[in-house]
Amino acid sequence: MADFSGRDLAWLERRRSELFALIAQVGDFRRGALNVVWRRCGKPNCACAQPGHRGHGPQYNLTRRAGGETVNVHLKPGPELEKAEREVAEHQRFAALVEEVTQVSEAICASRPPAAGTAPPLDGGERGARGAAEGGRRRRGRQAGRAGCRDARPAGGRAGRAGAGDARCAHLSRRPPAGRGASRRGRIRRPARQVREHLKATTALVTGGADGIARPR
Repeated sequence: MADFSGRDLAWLERRRSELFALIAQVGDFRRGALNVVWRRCGKPNCACAQPGHRGHGPQYNLTRRAGGETVNVHLKPGPELEKAEREVAEHQRFAALVEEVTQVSEAICASRPPAAGTAPPLDGGERGARGAAEGGRRRRGRQAGRAGCRDARPAGGRAGRAGAGDARCAHLSRRPPAGRGASRRGRIRRPARQVREHLKATTALVTGGADGIARPR
């Protein structure tokens, strides 16, 4: 564990920035460890069956833990093995940088003083009282807005009111749009009356007119 005793806050912040820059430069990496093994094939006539023989090899494996199990990946000597070696080394570098930046950040948290004017957390009673006060202010604001909208209604009798409309604010009105609350029965009767009047006028024209004078057919 690194020892940051005697380091001031400015130095710690600079070091943290440097570590973040190094982490951003990390390339491809993979977890695991490279192992070299020799194995015996089990054939009694093979050379690996002789006493003191290490077995066939070397064989290269990449071993890691995944889901509580050990996973082995066989690697061929050459470009495949060299690529895996670079990726495993890069992961070790990444893990070391993360560990150091964590220690530096913990030292920064211990060295930084509390911000001036920071209010302590509110308990349940204070939160309830503050919420009630804010709710009262919001209600008073809505009431004042309604009063201002009522004062803004135009004068001038029925014509002025019909031309200007209702001066109440739209954002304060909670009434549904016209027609939504209207009676469905009333909406059906109006076209029915118009149909009956049209039929009555047509019948009067055919049978002799509204003034009783017979018309030639």
